[in-house]
Amino acid sequence: MNTRATEMAQCATPETAEEWIREYITKLLAGLDIPEKFYMTAHSWGGYFSMMVGSMYPERIESMFLMSPAGTNSYNPETYDQYGYVSL
Repeated sequence: MNTRATEMAQCATPETAEEWIREYITKLLAGLDIPEKFYMTAHSWGGYFSMMVGSMYPERIESMFLMSPAGTNSYNPETYDQYGYVSL
């Protein structure tokens, strides 16, 4: 299987996509030269990513500041595509 096909398979469902993100977070934190406890600030999808980091490693987060984080609203099929982001 080529790299692109592997990437697509990893994101085939919300569950496999979230698992890929969790694996990425673990590798990222292990590879960065950051203190044991650190501050995070993020916007949009970075806010979603930061919330995942915080939920996985709460003991490592000193404080977090999120600006308009994605993923904080419940799914509502009536308004989900109101901006035309998703082709159904």
